[in-house]
Amino acid sequence: MRWTILVFLIKQATTFAATTISPVLLKITPNNKITSFEIRNSNTTNISFQIDICDWDNCHIDKIGSIDPNWIISPKIISIPPNGKQIIRLTQRNISSQATEQKKRLLVREIETTPNQKGIKIKSNYSIPLFARNTKPQIDKKPYIKANGDILVITNESNTFITLGRLYNRENSLVIGGYVPAHESKTVKLPFSIVHGSYKLDYQIDDTSKTLSF
Repeated sequence: MRWTILVFLIKQATTFAATTISPVLLKITPNNKITSFEIRNSNTTNISFQIDICDWDNCHIDKIGSIDPNWIISPKIISIPPNGKQIIRLTQRNISSQATEQKKRLLVREIETTPNQKGIKIKSNYSIPLFARNTKPQIDKKPYIKANGDILVITNESNTFITLGRLYNRENSLVIGGYVPAHESKTVKLPFSIVHGSYKLDYQIDDTSKTLSF
């Protein structure tokens, strides 16, 4: 499934000029060693972007941590004319030597350069989740759920990330959303208390929809 995000210059103002980024999740697998995404400019002026790959937990607009030399981004800095578009491709060297799925973020930063100033001014940014693995996904490994009152802990025991969907029973329903990387846990504070034996959780793993009862 291909998802699209609209990054508006003014929030909740869909009539204003916008930038479209699609898709909003990138994966590199043994069958897909090159991935790509597209940026569309529906503004009335040129816009420029710089694309970087940074650590999952250390990805900020002004500090992206160390740059991994194994990643190839093409092109890395772009300028898109009004109503234009640009496809950015990326791949990774030495992916066959990795034992576990990598979790990264692709940082897309709108930049501005002026003749009278040195360096680059960051105007806005958006991060896209990026996962890379070289093994067959363990799609039959179910997440482990631990509930304590209104606290829910979801542990992903598979070798690839899962995308969280709706948590529900007859009385309550909540879209959790987000991702749980391989062999990691996510803690969620709920607006209601959980009772084991009555809930279901929808999630996706390797583009396969699953439902877990607990």
